[in-house]
Amino acid sequence: MELLDRLGADVDQAGMNGATPTYIAAQDGHSQCIKVLRRLGADVNKAKNDGATPSQIAGRNCHPEVAELINRLAEATPPHRASDPRPENSGKY
Repeated sequence: MELLDRLGADVDQAGMNGATPTYIAAQDGHSQCIKVLRRLGADVNKAKNDGATPSQIAGRNCHPEVAELINRLAEATPPHRASDPRPENSGKY
């Protein structure tokens, strides 16, 4: 993921059904991936086309600790790309 970020990959790039990397990590219970994605600026609340959020799918797939992590991360700070120098993405509001 770090390499993809350095290459300019969009950490919120969704597939045809709207699933983002965060959503996929949440459905499979990969909390470390979610932490890295958030640090890289991922929107941990971004829902799929059907409205399902990463937190919801984590809970449905028996990963309550991941759902809790996502909720904590979402409340902590607004998303921003760590490597994006633009002021609006600096995390300073």
